[in-house]
Amino acid sequence: MINFTINNQPVTAQKGETILQAARKAGFYIPTMCYLEKTTPCASCRLCVVETDKTDGLILSCQTPPTEGLAVTIDSDRLKTERTNIMRLYDVNHPLECGVCDKSGACDLQNKTLEFGVSAQHFSAKDQLRHIEHWGLINYDPSLCILCEKCVHVCNEIIGDDAITLQFGGYKSSVIPKNSDVLDCT
Repeated sequence: MINFTINNQPVTAQKGETILQAARKAGFYIPTMCYLEKTTPCASCRLCVVETDKTDGLILSCQTPPTEGLAVTIDSDRLKTERTNIMRLYDVNHPLECGVCDKSGACDLQNKTLEFGVSAQHFSAKDQLRHIEHWGLINYDPSLCILCEKCVHVCNEIIGDDAITLQFGGYKSSVIPKNSDVLDCT
């Protein structure tokens, strides 16, 4: 067992657990957008950042194991500012009133936007023409995708189809079929 603290409260973790997993087991809330319990950490959303007494910068709790005696802070002004700015960037291309979306009222992005009090667009980016892809049973709208990678990890690790991946290209990054323009996915 590894003994460490979260917000000055003692916590134990088993070898191989991350700070996020140990925090959740102990009843501490660390926000996430991309994290799924049954897959390897995506580490793409950055919302799970925490502070420790052993690092100068912020670290990702979803992929970092605790060490003996580590002091972790999960809520501070610095973390609130960082997480709020992350949400502002996610909301660049999304309407803050979600009436146009099928997921309105049942959306992680909308819930986190409200949680962090993002009520206005603080950043902007040039709109790009991004066509909706129709891959048989799945439709992909790259203009609404925040590249959280949940779909990639579920498809490849849980379903086992290994059918989609991320195509990296900065602001033009998107999810694509691995083998062709046709998606072979159950």
